[in-house]
Amino acid sequence: MTIGGVPTPSVVSPPTATKHVEADDVKQEQRARAHHSITTFVRNAAVLTAAVDGDATDFVEELKESDRKDIDATLTITQWVKTNPGAEGLKSEQPVRRDITDEDHLCEIGVKKTGGPNRRLSITHFQKKD
Repeated sequence: MTIGGVPTPSVVSPPTATKHVEADDVKQEQRARAHHSITTFVRNAAVLTAAVDGDATDFVEELKESDRKDIDATLTITQWVKTNPGAEGLKSEQPVRRDITDEDHLCEIGVKKTGGPNRRLSITHFQKKD
């Protein structure tokens, strides 16, 4: 991705990294239990940044923050699902099981251009799409 035609490396926002980037299986399971519903992980932030950095989207050069732009990319992911049925089972701290282990799937990655003089591309959204 670029800002005003200039290639600009992306970064994963801290909230997105906390929710979706984890190499360790035990920590993935702990984080998935803490979240609501399904939780999808990549094992390294570089999986997300490489997909974004290779995309042809160009953000307008201006000082204000942009709206989120979503791109599709096939990524290697791990996904955990809640095991208890019904709405109660989707709450945090409910049991989970690993449903996908290091498989390629189509995913959606959301990116915003931050505002101010030190503009950067921040990955603020990630989910399995297919």
